[in-house]
Amino acid sequence: MPNYDYGCTKCGHEFEVSHGMNEKPRIKCPECGSSTKKLISACGFSIHNTRAKNVAQDRFKSETEKRADLRLNYGVEAVSPQPGFTFDDAYRDAKSTGSLVKDQIQQKREENEAKTREKRRKWAVGANKRAPKKSKIMKEKRAEADAAKRAIRLG
Repeated sequence: MPNYDYGCTKCGHEFEVSHGMNEKPRIKCPECGSSTKKLISACGFSIHNTRAKNVAQDRFKSETEKRADLRLNYGVEAVSPQPGFTFDDAYRDAKSTGSLVKDQIQQKREENEAKTREKRRKWAVGANKRAPKKSKIMKEKRAEADAAKRAIRLG
């Protein structure tokens, strides 16, 4: 929200108030409490250099593309240059050692998948052992329930 300068009509005290552009607030002087008047104040502006803006956008775009290249092709998730080095230096270094990193990541991924397969296999073996016991128990419960129903009908 923009800041506006106000001045007291009675004591001349000047102060700043922040409010929306479309608001018409009734502001009282913080010193004497009388009515105030909005003052004309200097406005801020900025000059946009199109060439500098384009250079910055190109640099950002190329850096973004390089980060995506490292992530997709070399398995490098994050690159942050050390003090005294540029992103391009870090990119070249990461690219030269990136295949080693990618191989390590792939190896770890395969190890994790093998562990997951082994866990699932063990669970399935245990479930198959438990299944006959569970089905036997369920058959006995059904037989008891049927017997109880027959007893009620006959009795």
